[in-house]
Amino acid sequence: MGITHVTTRVEGLARAGEPYEGEFLVDTGSLDCMAPAEALIKAGIQEEGRDVYELASGDVVEYPYGFARVTFMGAETVTKIVFGPAAVEPILGVVALESVGIGVDPVKQTLRRMTAKPLKSVRTAKDRTQHAKGARVGLTYADVDIENPFVERRIEIRAMVDSGSLFFTVPSHVAIQLGFDPEEMPRRAVTLADGTHRNVPIVGPVRVHFAGRYCDLSALVLGNEPLMGAVAMEMMDLVLNPATQTLTVNPANPFVAMAPAKVAA
Repeated sequence: MGITHVTTRVEGLARAGEPYEGEFLVDTGSLDCMAPAEALIKAGIQEEGRDVYELASGDVVEYPYGFARVTFMGAETVTKIVFGPAAVEPILGVVALESVGIGVDPVKQTLRRMTAKPLKSVRTAKDRTQHAKGARVGLTYADVDIENPFVERRIEIRAMVDSGSLFFTVPSHVAIQLGFDPEEMPRRAVTLADGTHRNVPIVGPVRVHFAGRYCDLSALVLGNEPLMGAVAMEMMDLVLNPATQTLTVNPANPFVAMAPAKVAA
């Protein structure tokens, strides 16, 4: 539920190797694409350098990267791609989505082509302030209120919108502000973007408010910044446009959130 995949083809710039094709996880919480290193080497993609990446847990890892032709939904772009571990699930990052003007509909678990790609970003004064505070270019953030309804504690946070994660996640200090004790809560096994596993606390219920809508769910205690995953977006019927870095209510249902009670197999 909630996670979106798309058939994607990756090949070297010279198209000299064996193209790699698979179902890529659409991850708006990741700037760059990632695929198993062995497959990228066979595709003729050359290492161009190494870069440092932050996982949802807050851990920092270093991986080699190169540049590739990436094709999905009938469009091709050239973008940076990370040589990942052998067992990693391939990831389609936000830069590739932006470059071809694709948005994410978590309710239908589909991608949609936007009407136009912006040549110039239109930013409000608040956007510029957040950018100056260190918000990362290419990633989408949303101002949301989260609440512990049992103790009536409600706080405003800025969460990164991450279509590649199912869960809503909060750092430990935010869970404590809401009145939860992470050390006393049950734990859940999760898989990070590079395929590593963690057991982390899960707290709830947490009520998430955005754009006049809300949903009740459990939240993972993980990392150093809040993340809004695909389940919250699906429950509130929200649509993400990486090209404009905006999260909005589904224009097809502007007044009342609609979510499928049953998904056809």
